Amino acid sequence: MSDSNIKKENKFSQNDQPTESAKIPLKHKMQVKDLVHPITISRIRIIQLAVVGFIAIGAISYYYIYYLKQPTGLELVQNWIEASGGMEAWNPIERGSFQREHVLYAENGDVLKSKTESFYFEKINGTFKLLTNYVTPEGLNLWMGQDDVGYWATLNDSPTDPKKAAKDLGFMCDSKWCQPDCSMKMTLYRFGMPFNLIGDGVIPSLSGTTSINGQPTNILEVTYRPTVGKDRWVFYADQENNLINKIEYHHKNDHGHNFPEEMYWSDYKSVAGLIIPHTWKRYWTNGKVLEKYTFSNFSFNKPLPNQFANRPI
Repeated sequence: MSDSNIKKENKFSQNDQPTESAKIPLKHKMQVKDLVHPITISRIRIIQLAVVGFIAIGAISYYYIYYLKQPTGLELVQNWIEASGGMEAWNPIERGSFQREHVLYAENGDVLKSKTESFYFEKINGTFKLLTNYVTPEGLNLWMGQDDVGYWATLNDSPTDPKKAAKDLGFMCDSKWCQPDCSMKMTLYRFGMPFNLIGDGVIPSLSGTTSINGQPTNILEVTYRPTVGKDRWVFYADQENNLINKIEYHHKNDHGHNFPEEMYWSDYKSVAGLIIPHTWKRYWTNGKVLEKYTFSNFSFNKPLPNQFANRPI
């Protein structure tokens, strides 16, 4: 090749190169060429597809979390607490009172006995101090409480043996460890549910789902750290309103035999911001009611009877 041809070729190549002042079209900048497959991909299109992908992933995640993912036991309890009024309604309660009517039925539906008790309670260092009052059908007026000395009771304003009085009136179980206020404390403990299902040593876990009266229902099993308790509870709550409608209490008697107890909750009403079940029922195996508890006259943060602070004997 002659020198003149080389010069011409170099001249042509130099003229063919863009100068610094030359502008590259935006469309050319936004294109990437696939050198293996002759397809031109727009970078804008890549961004669009990425955005659509992120939206799809977000939608799928939202659907999974809120419609498919099973809640943990703790999340389930938190949902129940919110449905029952929330901790903002429960925590300010320092003291209160309510009445409980207890009716016991025979297997054929006949009423065996009925009584109405008044409960007075106060929160002290995270626990409840309890005072109960019961007027028998014969007009005997029983007050029962506990102080730093121990249990005390009065019958028509006269001192009486609290354990004997509690046994005679059916307030105690058959365990040799049972205390005079056994059934009352259990009532108060259940009254605090689901708020007391969150705490140190409480272990809630989702146990599955079922259907009660045609309604989808979550099942929660609650156990305790050995230093806290040995009993086991199973709770059933409506998936739609997150209110407990059935409780199973599993505990062992003095001989080590499991003693399950089943209770149905209903008739929820709002009281001072709390959503409280006003009716508890147990049933015979034939489907008839065994026991019915009806709660009424709730009062919170009002003055308590004088007997609460001072043993009247």
